Amino acid sequence: MAAPVIQLKRGLLANLPGLRAGEPGFATDSYDLYVGLTSETSTNKFLGSHRYWTKETATVGGSVNLLEGTNNGTHSISLKAPASLADSLTYTLPATDGDSGQVIATNASGVLSFIDAAASLTIAADSGSNDTVALLTDTLTFAGTANEVDTTVSNNQIQIGLPNAVTIVDATISGGLQVTGVSTFTDAIDANGALDVDGHTELDDVNVSGISTLAQLKMGSITVTSILDEDAMGSDSATSLATQQSIKAYVDSQVTAQDLDFQGDSGGALSIDLDSESLTIAGTANEIETAGASNTVTIGLPSAVVVTTSIDVPTVEVTNVKAKDGTAAITITDSTGAVALSENLTVAGNLIVNGSTTQVNTSVTTIEDQLLDLGMVDGNAPSSDLNKDIGVLFNYYTNAAKKAAVFWDDSTSRIVAASVVSETAGVLTTTTCADFEIGSLYVTGCTGTTDKVIDCDSSENVLTNITLDGGSF
Repeated sequence: MAAPVIQLKRGLLANLPGLRAGEPGFATDSYDLYVGLTSETSTNKFLGSHRYWTKETATVGGSVNLLEGTNNGTHSISLKAPASLADSLTYTLPATDGDSGQVIATNASGVLSFIDAAASLTIAADSGSNDTVALLTDTLTFAGTANEVDTTVSNNQIQIGLPNAVTIVDATISGGLQVTGVSTFTDAIDANGALDVDGHTELDDVNVSGISTLAQLKMGSITVTSILDEDAMGSDSATSLATQQSIKAYVDSQVTAQDLDFQGDSGGALSIDLDSESLTIAGTANEIETAGASNTVTIGLPSAVVVTTSIDVPTVEVTNVKAKDGTAAITITDSTGAVALSENLTVAGNLIVNGSTTQVNTSVTTIEDQLLDLGMVDGNAPSSDLNKDIGVLFNYYTNAAKKAAVFWDDSTSRIVAASVVSETAGVLTTTTCADFEIGSLYVTGCTGTTDKVIDCDSSENVLTNITLDGGSF
């Protein structure tokens, strides 16, 4: 099938009419696209034109064009992307204007702001005189001292630190000393204050005369962090020791903690304390009896069983079934097994009828079922093609007895609505197709979503949610 051609309303810009809401129009001389709003020319909305951008090529970046007034010409100022970018960038403009003489600067995250353009930088140190560096002409140098301080500049950062080997002669440190590497002290160390050692420490001989506080104690592969006094052992910790009193209290509590758990057909789970309770197996009057002797509990039926709910037996042989007051209800014929009901029949469960014809001679049939499952074979889905049509027939009279139908046509695999059909051996033949009268039409498309495609808007019938494919080029 040939692909259709779809063309928008088009013409010279000067002749652009007032477009209806949602109606597009294309100006063939300026290449501008408009969409209508209120059918008035003044409210046509301009959507865009190729004049306002330059499309990128394989080697050149695209740009946005800001045009001068149309009475002055067609010149423009362009905001152009570089020919190559390492990543996508977003620049956020300042929310307000800056002061006179200020420049725009970035915070390295794409947020722009106005700042003062500094001309020089004044530097002061702990010793020496202040100095001024001209930002546009001078270079600021950070110099270290051999064996004392190193300086490194990388990635717009200045790092000042100590070298790998630091030489300190006759130094007194009154504050804290933090050493991250390996340090060797050849003379004695006299520490009058606290000594905080975070890393691995090896001491040949330790003599502690006061109180020792340990965060962890490691013996072999086991690390002990605390000693707990918990009678119930609630922490369940793999790194804590228990006191002697806690161990004894926990063991004593387990002596009478054993019980028997069991569950019946109904009710919740039960537990019997083997140290203080007894298990009772009780029957129900006129239904179940229980008797205990010689460590055996016997469960059985009494001489007269009273069933207050229901009874389930394989076979019941009976001729008549009556109500409790003697009213006849069901009669079963011996020679044929035919069942006759004298009163109303209410079926709480499923009703299965195995036969060739089900005939209901009533004037009104009320069915609460939400779904009617047609075309089943002995209660199951068909396992092969039956070559039968499936649907509903409607009998009526116009000059003669006729049948209408809505059915699944097995031969064409379609749903058919017919005003006149004929039927032969379960196959329907359409004589006249039926008309449809609807308020709107919903169609499930290729994506599985259901859309309204035919509807009435005020006094007009409209097509909505329809895609017309113009084909490929």
